[in-house]
This record gives sequence, C-alpha cells and structure tokens, in this order.
Amino acid sequence: MNNNFFKTSFTNTETVKFSVTQITQTPSEYWDLLNNISGDVFQNNGVNFNKLVLHSLHYFFTNCINSSDLVDSDWSLEFAKSILDKNNDTGWQPVTTSPHCSNIEVYKKDYYKECFAFIQLAYYLNHIDLTKNQYFEYIDHYLTTGSKLPDDNYKLDLAYLKKKYNEYDKSKGDHKTTAKTTLKNHFYGCLFILCNDLGLSIKNFKIDSKQGRDYSPIVKVPREFRKYFPFILVENDIIAAYPHFIDLQIDSNCAAGIYEKFAASLNVTRTEAKILFNKTLNSGKYHPREFFVKFFEPVYKDKTEALVDLVMDSSRPFWMVMQHWEFNAIETYKTKNKIQNVTRLHDAVILIDNIYSNNRQNIFINYTFGSKKLNSFADGLQFEVSKKTSKFNYISSLPSSLSGYKNAEHHHESQKEIFKSKNFDIYKDDFHYIKAGFNIASRGNFYKDDFIHITDDIFLKKVTNQIAVLIYLNDNINHQNLSHIINTVVNYIFDNGVFSFNKNYLVNYLMDLFESEVIEPEWKIKNWMYKGTEQKNNFTIYQWSSLLYEAKSKAKEYFAAQDLHEIINSSLHSKEKIYINIKDLGIKDKRTSPRIAAIVDSFNGANGIDCLRFANTLHDLCTKFGTLYSDVYNRVTKLVHTPSQNQVSKDLSINRRTAKKLIDWMQLEPDTTKIKQLEQQLSEIIEHQKPPAAADKPTIPTPSWNEAFNIETETTITNKVDDVIYINIISEYKPAPAAVQYVNSVLNCNFDKVMAKDSNWILDWYLFNNNTIPEQDRQLLKNNVTKSFDYIMNQYNTGQKFEWNRAAFNGLQIAS
Repeated sequence: MNNNFFKTSFTNTETVKFSVTQITQTPSEYWDLLNNISGDVFQNNGVNFNKLVLHSLHYFFTNCINSSDLVDSDWSLEFAKSILDKNNDTGWQPVTTSPHCSNIEVYKKDYYKECFAFIQLAYYLNHIDLTKNQYFEYIDHYLTTGSKLPDDNYKLDLAYLKKKYNEYDKSKGDHKTTAKTTLKNHFYGCLFILCNDLGLSIKNFKIDSKQGRDYSPIVKVPREFRKYFPFILVENDIIAAYPHFIDLQIDSNCAAGIYEKFAASLNVTRTEAKILFNKTLNSGKYHPREFFVKFFEPVYKDKTEALVDLVMDSSRPFWMVMQHWEFNAIETYKTKNKIQNVTRLHDAVILIDNIYSNNRQNIFINYTFGSKKLNSFADGLQFEVSKKTSKFNYISSLPSSLSGYKNAEHHHESQKEIFKSKNFDIYKDDFHYIKAGFNIASRGNFYKDDFIHITDDIFLKKVTNQIAVLIYLNDNINHQNLSHIINTVVNYIFDNGVFSFNKNYLVNYLMDLFESEVIEPEWKIKNWMYKGTEQKNNFTIYQWSSLLYEAKSKAKEYFAAQDLHEIINSSLHSKEKIYINIKDLGIKDKRTSPRIAAIVDSFNGANGIDCLRFANTLHDLCTKFGTLYSDVYNRVTKLVHTPSQNQVSKDLSINRRTAKKLIDWMQLEPDTTKIKQLEQQLSEIIEHQKPPAAADKPTIPTPSWNEAFNIETETTITNKVDDVIYINIISEYKPAPAAVQYVNSVLNCNFDKVMAKDSNWILDWYLFNNNTIPEQDRQLLKNNVTKSFDYIMNQYNTGQKFEWNRAAFNGLQIAS
C-alpha cells in the first residue's frame, strides 16, 4: 500500500537546492499560492502540497536567511526546520525538534510564520508513520479481511473502535472506504487547521453547514488521529453542552454533575450514563411520553414535563434546537476572545496553542468551556546528536546571561594553583575542583577506530552536574532562582549546542530532581604537576617563561636572517629579480621581527616592486594604481625570465600588452648597491646572533610541554659568575636528558587514557612523545590532522611502535 501521498517527494534530509533555486516568485506570489492550497474538494484544484512546501523553502532560503553562507547539504527540510526551531517567536510549539548546531541570522519577513508552519508540517508528516498506530492496524485489518483483531490486545478506546466498525458496516456499499482514507482525512484535517489559524483561504476544502453545524475536514479525522499534528493543539469544548442549554430553555438547574446523577439513578458508569442521556434526548419519535418521563424524572423532577415537551416536539427536532444553541455559544466564545481563525468541531473549537495567548475567557454566564490539549511533546528526553559539525570546536554550556551567578571553576580551598598555560594546567599537588560548564559543541570522542557519540545518559549527567555546581557556588537559591537557572541553561544549550532534546521534559526533570533532593556536584582531580624548579637554578616559572620567549625570538631572527642572506646572494649571483614574502621565512607578523621585515621591504623595493601594482588578476596589471597581491608577485618573478612576449602571454594567460609591461619591468636593473647594503646588514645580524659555544655549566632544557607545540629550536640558559644570563640557541634539536623530563605532565600518559581525548589532543600527545621528529614533518602532521590521526591509529591497531616514518605517512590512504 502506498501511504506516501501526503508526504513530500523528497526526504527530510535530502538536499532540494536545485528544485528550490529553479523557483522564481515574489512574496506576493507566494501569498497567492498559500491562499490556493489544494484541499479535499477536488485533489487537482489549487496548489498541491509538495509544490507549496518547495515554495515555502524558497521563501525561507531567499528571504529569511543569507543563503550564501550555506553548503549544498544545508538546502533541506531538516536544516530549515532546525533554524526555524531556534528562531521561533511565533508562539507555536513544535512537538518534534531537529538537531543542528548552526547559528544563522534570521530575518522575520512578512510571511515568516506561514513558511514556518508549512515547513514544520512537511517535516512532521515525513517523520511520522500513522500505519503503526494501533487504530489504523485494527481498521485496516477489518476492512481488508472482514475479520476483527482481538479486543483484548487493543490499548486505545475500544468503544470508539466498535463505533467505527458499525459505521463501516453501514457503508459497505461504498467501495472507496479503506484504511487509507483515514490517512487522507488526517492530512486534509492538518491542512485545514493550519489554514484556519493562519487566516488563509479555505475555498478548496469541502464544508457543509447544516442547521448550525459545520461538517468540515476535521470532522472526518478519526479521534485517535487528532493528536498527530506538528504543533500543540488545544480543544475548547462546552462542558455538558446539552444539559446547560436545556437549563436555559426550561429554567431548570440540573446541568452541574448531571451525568453522575444519572449514573446513580440508572446504576451505570458515568460514561454509560452520558451516552444514554444524549441518546434518549435525540429519540423523541421512537418512544411514548411515559418512557421519557420515567427516564428524566429522577433528575429533573418538576421540570421533567417541560423537558419532555422539547424532546417530543415534532416541528423542531431536539438536535436541531441544540445545534443552533451550540452555534451561538461558539460565536460568543470567538467574539469575547477576539479570535476568528478557529477550527470548529461541533460544540468545540480547536486552536493551535500559542504560548503568548493563554489567558482566554472560558467561563460565561450560562455555560463554561473546558480546555484540553489533544497532543503533547513526546515523552522522554528524545536526545539526538546533530550530524553537522559545529562552526566552533568549543562552546561553553554556561550562558552569559547567568553572569549574576558565581559559575567559575572552583578549587578546593587548601590547594593553590602554581601556573596555568594555554594547553593545560600545572599544580603543586593533586588538585580537587568542580566546574560548571562543559563543551556543547562536542558530539563525542574517538575510541580506537570508532567515534563514540555522547549518549543521553552522559548528556543528562553533564547538565545535572552543571546545575549542581551553580547551586553549590551560590547561596540562597530559591524556587524562582532555580527555575530561572534551569530554564536559561536548557534553552541556551538547545539553541547553541549540537544536541536536540525535549526542552520541556528536561526542565521538568531538573526542577523535580533539585527540589526533591540535594545533589552533590562531581569533584574532579588534576595531577598535572610541574617538576624541576630546583634544576632551573631557582628561576621562577614566570622568569623562565620570559627568558624562553626572548630566546625563541632571537632564534627566529637568526634563522630568518640566514635564509634571507642566502636568497639575496642567489639574486645577486643570478641577476634575477626575486619577490620575498616575509611569511616564507617563518615570520607571521612583522612586529615579531621588525629588523628582518624592514630588510625584506627594502629588498623588494630595490627590485622595483614599488613601481608595479596588481589588482585581483594579472589582466588588471597597471603601473601606478592597484592593490599588492603577493601570490601574483610570486608567479611573475618565478615565470617571467624570457624576452618573448608570446611565451609570457601563454605562460601567464595574459594579453601581449600586459606581457610587454612585465618584460619591460623585468629588464629594469635592480639597485644592486642597495641590495649589497642589505646583505651586509644581514651578515652583522647573523654574526651578532650566532650562538656561542656551549658553556660547561648546568643547563635548563626547554620545557617539554612547550616543545610539543610550535617549537623551532632548543634553548639553554646558563648562569655565569657575574650573574649575567646568556641564552644559547642550538640550531640542531637535541632532546632534553631523560632525568629532567616532566613525568607528571598531562601529555605523559598511556594510550588508553589518550583515547578518551579528541583527534587534536591525540596529535599533540604523539608530537610530545616523539620529540625527534623534524620540524618540517611536525608541520606536515599539524596541517593534516585527519590523516595524522588515521596514521597514529593504524600504528596502534597493528601493534607498531610509535615511530615516525614519513614514507609510510605519505603512502597512507585515508577513508573518505
């Protein structure tokens, strides 16, 4: 059986970029489509649902967000819904949520709520499977086989099921009646409710108005299916409608508790009494007067005769009178509450629940409307992890709006922190602490060759501990404070993390938990100690760090000067122009080595760079104006060494006129006098910065935790008799003696502990434990984190030693 006629032709996760971008529509044209939705009158009348959803996606992607920030896979129902869920100010509450981690600016355009509604409906209908509903299974089996499934196994309303059996028995001549009809009726009922609440045209829906009642698509939706809707639905119905209307007509006062009274009189249940009461009211032509008097008299007493007159009035059937009273009551409800866009179901109105409009008038002089939710958020946490990678590697679960509460990492009072570096902390002793925040951008961790996603239990434990820490750190947390903290934290994690979950469930769970018992926060332990201060001639860690920074700066300048000196000599010897980019010398910022930067600028100027400018491409070459682009300079200076205009034009894909300008520039003589002066300056720098011979004094090795990250050279610090400190720079790396390794460093751990970390951390650990890897290869590993991780894991899984082999690394094929 094909049950997909009410679903879209594409799945929730499928990209629809091509279909959506083929659409051309103005906002007013989209509005016209919304008011011509195909209903149940004729399926070919109006705009079909699939087309409407595509146009809604088009409106959203082209009007409500900046689609240039998206990749192709983002053009899907799931992505659109996830962004809408995070930017929902409609007041409507989706019963399902779509996990995503993108924080994209959303523009609330004129028809934002309309596109929001139909994208949500499409996602929901694609998501659910009504054929798994037990009511559908029983009806389908009955209409297909003619036999009934066992009543004992039915967990829903058995009386309603039997009523539907009887209705189908009476319509056996109608061959169109199948279980699939219930799915179709549900679909049109959903569309009808949305159109009513949005104030859209319902011209393509079949509505029969008879004697004060509307028989619309919602009437055809089975009661068991009315709970399947993408938003929370509220039904407001008149409590004991007929008894209240009767009181008004015959001046009685029996409506209050009437079904309980009849249950006692007839010795039946309340439900049975209600059915018998309403059935008797509508059977005036089937029984004599004495029958009705006997039935009603125990409750209505002296008003019984007046009631029987109403029931037996042949000129105006009782049901007709009651339906007109229903109509007036519904209209009064709409008028008093200033709502016109409602869906009526006999003596009730169905509305999409709006959290901003909860204070409606339900109590009137002669009757009262009861209110109940037809559906709800699914039970449980409904925890899911997004498949999409977060824009940031770390997002704290602590919202900035809780700045009024103490939320920092808290250390045990008896312990003192010695030093805290960028990558990990160093403490005097084992350190006990509690910490509120956790990373809500982390989807899990690698373990051996598998990525293990965070589970709902772990997530619940982390959130619970965060609330426990906040309560521990802040005194006098009352119910109001607790509610504010929990709601703020839960909403922030939902909006900014990579998790999807049932917010209402989590808030209620945490409120119940922390109001019923005291939860002790989890105390963690750090033992990342720093050893060897006595071996550094009693330098403080801060003095030593400052000296290390000075040594590294001098080392960078020394090696940059050596490289630059070689380049300049090559240029003078070959008489070829060369453009130098300072970043190629390992200097990322001119401010870190201003002397080298000045020499580079002077050298480029001496080669005539100042008189040549490029814009975005070589075609935009000019001699006076434009923007400097170093990549263009590199191409020119490396390729243009021929007097042939044709060859230059071909090599650089430029016209001959531009090629002539380049050749003319290349043939200009460089300022060799200036360049020789620069060479002399470099020679002085190299000689002055050249490391002296190693002194026969105790040395202080470079700290291993820093060697693992971005180190170019080894430095040693020696004390002379006159207390002058020399920084020795050694060009060839020599590992520090084993005796002074930092054995308690966080990076000095076995592989089993390493596997609890992420791929970047594992790479740092590998570099730390392989400090003989050449700097060039270290950079290769850092630039290819994914491949490096696979290389390390391959060594681990095959039992190899963790030894660096560049050939094996280059030959490794990583999985796509």
